Amino acid sequence: MPATTTWGCSPPKADWFHLLDDAKELAEINADRPEVMGWVEALKALYQEAKACCLGLGELPANCRARRKEHRRLEQLAVKLATPYAHDPDAPQRVLAQRIIKHLHELFVFVTDPAVPATNNLAERSLRPSVIARKISGGTRSPKGLPVLWQAPPPAWG
Repeated sequence: MPATTTWGCSPPKADWFHLLDDAKELAEINADRPEVMGWVEALKALYQEAKACCLGLGELPANCRARRKEHRRLEQLAVKLATPYAHDPDAPQRVLAQRIIKHLHELFVFVTDPAVPATNNLAERSLRPSVIARKISGGTRSPKGLPVLWQAPPPAWG
């Protein structure tokens, strides 16, 4: 398990929201390929299993033996799911399989540490108003953009 960052936060993790969203798009593009559809369903089932696992672990402390054991088990399932396709140039799911392997140790941080959410969706939503303001104003790419950006209301935290 990677150590916490120097500012005391949990390490960054791969985002299940985007992974599953990309898998949904893969399934739509390959709706006529049952093997791809089955792989996408297996990926969704793995995520649901991880979420259910978190509920089952309840109030156990972060990084306890039971949480680490489940983390390792889920990683093994992810490797088993991704490995057959990660190096197959003809597999439509190759890129997602490679992403799973590359970010394997980040995918299930939320199992080991209950304080870490499974997705970064809430963080992205809280940044959205600032990003929109930056895009509308021209951001810091124009002399007029910077003052407008600094006058934008702070994002809503909640």
